[in-house]
Amino acid sequence: MRIPSIHRNSSARQARRDPVLFIGPGSVEWWFDGADGRSYHLEQPFASLRPEEVVETALSAAAEQGGIPKTCILALASELGSEVMLRLPDLTPTEAKEVMNRRAVQVLEAEPNDVLYHAVPLAEDSGQGSESVSRSWLLYTQRRSLVLGLELELRRRGVNASRAVVARSALAARAAETAVPVIGTERAWLFVGVEKQHTIYGLGVGENLLLQSLLETGLGPESPAAVLGLVQELRNLSAWWRKRSRGSALGAIVTIGLEPDLAASMEPALRAAFGAVEFVHVLEPGSEAMMSRVATLAACRTQHALVSEVTQPLPASTRGVATVAAITTLLCALVAAWFHQRWNYRIDEAGNELAQLRFLGSQARTWNQDLAGLEARQQNLDQLTEELESISRRGIPLEALLTNVDRAFVGDAHLSTLTVGEGETGFRVQMSAKALGDPDNAADVLANVQRTLELGEVFSERPRILPPTALPTQGGKSELVFSVEGVLPDHGRVSSPEDLPQ
Repeated sequence: MRIPSIHRNSSARQARRDPVLFIGPGSVEWWFDGADGRSYHLEQPFASLRPEEVVETALSAAAEQGGIPKTCILALASELGSEVMLRLPDLTPTEAKEVMNRRAVQVLEAEPNDVLYHAVPLAEDSGQGSESVSRSWLLYTQRRSLVLGLELELRRRGVNASRAVVARSALAARAAETAVPVIGTERAWLFVGVEKQHTIYGLGVGENLLLQSLLETGLGPESPAAVLGLVQELRNLSAWWRKRSRGSALGAIVTIGLEPDLAASMEPALRAAFGAVEFVHVLEPGSEAMMSRVATLAACRTQHALVSEVTQPLPASTRGVATVAAITTLLCALVAAWFHQRWNYRIDEAGNELAQLRFLGSQARTWNQDLAGLEARQQNLDQLTEELESISRRGIPLEALLTNVDRAFVGDAHLSTLTVGEGETGFRVQMSAKALGDPDNAADVLANVQRTLELGEVFSERPRILPPTALPTQGGKSELVFSVEGVLPDHGRVSSPEDLPQ
């Protein structure tokens, strides 16, 4: 059975086809209409999340294709911030806002004035045996410094970011926008939104979202287990809704960013699980011959209450002010206008630099933590190097020892640990090892180890193997755990008179 594609209000949607600039954790993506009438999807990686580098990468990629757009919707990946589910009791709006503020600061690990969050109300639950009601909330968070820095850098390069949104939140919003015209505001709908590395799914009714969850995998023909897991999760949501609504059935299942062939292959399993339900596969106009990824990007154009909008107001830009053409303008007015323009320009630039400094400050804390870890590793390495140099200065043939040990432990003999410590007559070497395979051949394995160690002529006396211990393993076999002890000559030790030859 064919899955219908949604193309309603095509003329209105064409008027709202603002270019979408998606900022991911390591790359930028464009979805826009070029001047040649063609639609473009572009992707370009960047090395640093500094706003000027991200914007430079994005605009360079656009310039190589259809030209640089004059405006765009800035879509931010959830990985740039964080999202969290929060369950709150019945609180006043002021109390709830305080709790959400604290939680957003905590999960983002940023300064309070550098945190943006958008709270989406989810399902309400009544406490058993009481009149108390609790509500779940979905919090999307982003750093103010990053959003503001990107907006300012885009404007500096001649591009106006009309909106800034968290891209993942647009999936549920697009599903609600699609489902309501089909099934009305009283019936429930399920949605599936496909990202590159994750799959978002949830349940809503009318214009509201009740539940949303995440699969830690993408969705494609190469991942049948993920498809089966998703179908089961959708069935669980449907069962939850039937119990909550006292038997009401689902109205529609909306998929966004799902490959059409995969959507068609999933329909029999979904229809068997949900019965008479509308299937709507969202396609982006003009992308029929392109990958379904663009439907996920285009969902960011949706203007809906479920969209997490984090747009930051920018100071008025004074660049490009038209030249004053009035000949009769007083000289003092011209001078005042010049100073006004100059100071507004400097304030604009200062705001840009402040936003970038805040962002770099947050990155510096992460770099300091990494630096502390590297310094600790460097200290351990220096200590180990000093110990090895100290041993080498005393004439201990470490390279010959390691080569000899490597030759001895082959086949069924496996070395576990090797330690070197200072003894009474030299350096004492201790090794723990295992002899695998047939127990009847274990004696030959141990003898071969001892013989090879002796042939290396590294030890001052014959290495000895301590009595082994047999341990059972799977398959009815056993392994022998044994130890080897030997002494290396210490050429740096000062001999006592008793040790000198008579």
